[in-house]
Amino acid sequence: MVKRNVLLLILLALLCSCGGTRTRVILKHPETLDFKECDTGLWSVSSRERDECVKQYEAQGYEVWGER
Repeated sequence: MVKRNVLLLILLALLCSCGGTRTRVILKHPETLDFKECDTGLWSVSSRERDECVKQYEAQGYEVWGER
């Protein structure tokens, strides 16, 4: 019983650490001062979707304001 609980805790720790990091890019439009956000999500393997999102907003005049 104790071994099983320890194994479950180890598995949970591995899943949490291997899930990737959440990267959020915040964009701001210099004229309208409107903010938009492109987010990879917690379990995303690639940042390609986020980069495409950023490119689409940059084409509309938005500028990267920050990242989290």
